[in-house]
Amino acid sequence: MHPKSFLQNIIRLLLLFIGFNIIGSIVTFILLRSFFNVDGLTVLKSINDVNVDSGTINALKFMQFIQVFFSFVIPAHLFARSHSFHNTIDYLRLHPTPWKHFALGAILIIIISPLVSYTSILNEQISFPSFLSNVEQYFKNQQIQSEKFATMFLRDNTGKDLIINIFIVGLLAAVSEELFFRGVLQNILSEKIYNIHVVVFTCAILFSALHQEFYALIPRTLLGMALGYAYIFSKSLWVPILMHFVNNTTAVVLDSLYKQGYSNFNPNTNEYFGSIGLIISLIATIALFWYWKNNRKSSVVFINGEGLD
Repeated sequence: MHPKSFLQNIIRLLLLFIGFNIIGSIVTFILLRSFFNVDGLTVLKSINDVNVDSGTINALKFMQFIQVFFSFVIPAHLFARSHSFHNTIDYLRLHPTPWKHFALGAILIIIISPLVSYTSILNEQISFPSFLSNVEQYFKNQQIQSEKFATMFLRDNTGKDLIINIFIVGLLAAVSEELFFRGVLQNILSEKIYNIHVVVFTCAILFSALHQEFYALIPRTLLGMALGYAYIFSKSLWVPILMHFVNNTTAVVLDSLYKQGYSNFNPNTNEYFGSIGLIISLIATIALFWYWKNNRKSSVVFINGEGLD
C-alpha cells in the first residue's frame, strides 16, 4: 500500500468528519425519538425558551454526547488506524510520559488564564467596517446563540447534573477534540509543513474556527497553541487531554460554585486580572514554555524494552 499524499490525507479526514457528522445526526434523531420522544430540531429551538424543562436539557446533553462522539472520536480513530496500519496508539502518541509533563501542562493552563481572559476582551471589541456590517451581525448572532446554548446546557449544574456536565464538557470534549485536532490533524500538517510553529498555529486556528465563535477566536486559538506545543514537548497526547480537561472542568465547577452561592466569581464573564496579573501571566507562560522546550528530551519512555521519543 502506497502512502497517501498530504492532500489525500486532508480529504480523507474531511470526508470522515462530514460523513460521521451526518451519521451522528441520523443516530441522534433516532435515539432522541426512542429515549426522549423528541426530535433534535425541537431541542435546538428550545435554546431560546427561558422556561425550558429539565427533560429537554437532558435531551440536549444526550444529543451533544452522541454528536461529539461521531464527529471527532470515530473519524480520528479510523484515520489513525488506517494511516498507521493499525498501530493507532503509537500514531496518536497515546503512550506514557513522565509525570512532570502532566504537572507542567496543568500549571500552564492556570498561569495562562489571565492572558486568555484579556485576549477574550480584545476579541469582543473587534468591529467591522460598515460595508461588512452584515458579516459582523452574523457573527454576533452566532455568539449570542452559543452563549444561550452554554447557559441552557449548564442551567442545572449541581449534584448529579454537575457530574454529567463534567463528563460531557470536561472529559468527552477533551478526549474527542484532542484525538481529532492534536492526535490526527496536527500530525497530518507536520508531515507537510516542516516549521513546527506554523503547524501548531494552523492547527490552533482550525481548532478555534470549527467552534464557529468569531468573538472567541483569539483566546481559543491561544489555548489551541498551548495544547499543540504541549503535545510536542511531552510527546504524549495524554498531556493536552489533561490540560483540556482541566480547562473545561474548572469552568464547569466554578459555574456550579457561583450558582450555589459559594463563590462570587462568575466564570461566564471575562474577568480582567489587571495589568499586573497580565504581565505576570505573560512572563510566567513564556518562562514555562522555555523551560519545557529545553527539558523535553526527558520525555523518552520505555515500553517492552524499546525507547519511544
